[in-house]
Amino acid sequence: MNTFMEKTLDWLLDKEEQASSNCKIDTKSIDKQIKQVTARKEKYQQEVDKTLHELDHILERLQEIKKKNMSCKEA
Repeated sequence: MNTFMEKTLDWLLDKEEQASSNCKIDTKSIDKQIKQVTARKEKYQQEVDKTLHELDHILERLQEIKKKNMSCKEA
């Protein structure tokens, strides 16, 4: 399904690019789309950053647990 959406979006962008080349597209429309995509990108970036922070915390805890476990085997 994802490939279908990507191909559809590429097709739409190609059509918009063709219209733009023929001066048949409103700049305000493009600006609106840029603003929407930028907002969506920022939202996803925040979500990714939060998830990576949580994963880093989990990895740190696991490293601590591993160190404690290794000291048991040395004793």
